[in-house]
Amino acid sequence: MGKPKEIFDGFFNLVKDELDLLDKQTRNLAVTRSSICAQCPANVNKVCSADVQIKDLITEKMVPGCGCYLPAKVLSPESQCPANKW
Repeated sequence: MGKPKEIFDGFFNLVKDELDLLDKQTRNLAVTRSSICAQCPANVNKVCSADVQIKDLITEKMVPGCGCYLPAKVLSPESQCPANKW
């Protein structure tokens, strides 16, 4: 899946969540992801800041945040954390 579709899916699911139409599986996934993001230093005002370096859990290298709006990104099932935290 391409990044534009991931972004669209995330924002579409964000609207569905606001209207209480989001499926339970996607909501549970987002809750789990959000709890991880809440503790991440790259989370700056609900954005995964590209100005902040975070340690990749797989490669152990420092990587920048992705710059995504986290409330939408966590609702995109195909999206991944740039540091492989989820």
